[in-house]
Amino acid sequence: MKTYHSHSIGTLLPGLALLALSSVSTPASCVRDSSFNPGGSFTGGTTVMAAAVQSDGKAIFGGYFTYNGNYPNGYPFSANNLVRFNTDGTVDTGFNPSPNGIVRAIVIQPDQKILIGGHFTQVAGLTQTYISRLNPGGGPDYIGFQAAVPNNYVYALGRISDGRVVVGGAFTTMAGFTYQHLACLKVTGGLVSTFNPGVYGNAVYAIAVYPTNVPSADKVMIGGDFTAVGAYSRINAARLDSWGSVDTTFDMGGNVLNAPVYALATDYGPFTTGGPGGSYAEKVYIGGGFTSPRNYFTRLAHAGYLDSNIEGATADATVSSIRIQANHGVLLGGAFTHTPWQLRNHVARFYAGSADDGSNINDLLNLSSWSDCDPNGAGGGNVNAVAVGPGGQIYIGGSFTQVEGLTRQCVARLLQ
Repeated sequence: MKTYHSHSIGTLLPGLALLALSSVSTPASCVRDSSFNPGGSFTGGTTVMAAAVQSDGKAIFGGYFTYNGNYPNGYPFSANNLVRFNTDGTVDTGFNPSPNGIVRAIVIQPDQKILIGGHFTQVAGLTQTYISRLNPGGGPDYIGFQAAVPNNYVYALGRISDGRVVVGGAFTTMAGFTYQHLACLKVTGGLVSTFNPGVYGNAVYAIAVYPTNVPSADKVMIGGDFTAVGAYSRINAARLDSWGSVDTTFDMGGNVLNAPVYALATDYGPFTTGGPGGSYAEKVYIGGGFTSPRNYFTRLAHAGYLDSNIEGATADATVSSIRIQANHGVLLGGAFTHTPWQLRNHVARFYAGSADDGSNINDLLNLSSWSDCDPNGAGGGNVNAVAVGPGGQIYIGGSFTQVEGLTRQCVARLLQ
């Protein structure tokens, strides 16, 4: 595991700093959802690194751990590196694929089959090398999905609307063929041979596929530790079309990310000035270990340039996960303790605000009053994964042991 060190945040625009400070109200308390209390214990590596929520509200967490709980009859139950909880917080003892290595990525398909990627070589005792698809009950879908085998770890997965799966990681080959850190699999797991742009560097750590109801439907954002994609210079972030060609309309230009990208998200909302509430536009959120051109987190316009009017939306240490709420709220998880100067221990929420002159400018990101959401207090364990459920439920996973003073080891649910 890498260790990240805090850095001081950059200088803020005076006017924006005043606006953001004025938007912070009295800190809310009890952000934790006390009704979700899985109990049990996490041992082993004791780190949750991925999270996803099914359409029925069940939450799945992956990482490096052994979860120890109980069957309904009281007998001991354990699950390795992947566990599912019911909506009431009880462990789903019928779901126990137990991959034999770290799970780094989880994607749930519309049919509720579950894609996982990571460091494992077996799932439920069957050979599944670094990528697997599970049936809803947890058993490997080894007949319907026989994935091409990468030669190194998988860190990120994304699903295109036609069912193809984009895979990112540290690998340089798939099924023996050269695929530098990025590949695409058919619905059945075979390689899409034409999707092979070549990502040159160390790894792809994050993938975000644009949803179908936006202008850039099925385009693929990738983030990681790289210097080029195909013939194009792209430092740690790039956008591709749905068949793997570099989207040359997205270019950060001289705004070079000086360290890896670990988290990506896209949103389509009323962000651009215009009529009441603005007109709709696409945005890209990035988080990671970088300190230039912003500190650990920022928002990009659709073409890739920095949104100058959210200068104040930064963090003081690594951002590992970003998720967008239906109301365009932005959820962050990571190693940070301040975003940007207010105490936010490892999890924070920004929301799209309006300028204080009444002009209905929705481009500004203001820090919400969600400040007491505080896993373990200052210096506590990190939040590595954030997930939003179909009803807006917010789940976090990481290495923390408390949330707002209550025992919540590695997983918790927060109020909306």
